[in-house]
Amino acid sequence: MESSVETRLQMNTLMNKKKKKLNDIITDQERGNDQFQQEKKEEEEETTSTAEWINKHGLSWPSKGTQERLTETLEERENRLSKLSNAIKTVIECVGEDPDREGLLKTPRRYAEALLTFTRGYEQDIKTVINDALFHEDHDEMVVVKHIEFFSLCEHHLVPFAGKVKKNK
Repeated sequence: MESSVETRLQMNTLMNKKKKKLNDIITDQERGNDQFQQEKKEEEEETTSTAEWINKHGLSWPSKGTQERLTETLEERENRLSKLSNAIKTVIECVGEDPDREGLLKTPRRYAEALLTFTRGYEQDIKTVINDALFHEDHDEMVVVKHIEFFSLCEHHLVPFAGKVKKNK
C-alpha cells in the first residue's frame, strides 16, 4: 500500500516538473528567446521515434532491459537466471506448493530459462530476422500466405500461447 502511495507521489512530482518545464518553454517561446530555440534543438536531438531507434540499433524492443540482456556477460546472465529462479521459487511457494519437493526442485531454473527463451526475440536484430525479405514490387494484388505458425507470450499474464493462422471458411 505504502509503495503505491510513494509511486503516485513520484508520478505527481514528475508531472509537476514536466508542466513547469513546458510552461517555461512556452514563456521563452513567447519572448522569442534564443535559449528556447537551443533547448528545442537539444530535445529534438535526444528524441527519436521507435522506428528510428530500431533502424539505428536493430532491436525489435528497444528498452533498457533489452540492451542489458544483449550485452551481458556470462556471469551477468547467470545472475539474471538466479534472480529469476528465486522469484519463480517464491511464486511456487505462494500458490501453496513446496519448491523443495522432488518434482519441483529444478522447476524454478527450468521456468526461468524458458521465460528468457520466450522473450529472446527482444534481443534479436530485426534486420537479421527479416533477412532483407521486405522489398517493393510493382503490383497491386494481394499476396496470401496460409498456415503461418506463431508463438508468443502474453505480456499481461506472462502465459505462452501458440497457434497457426488459417484462412477463414
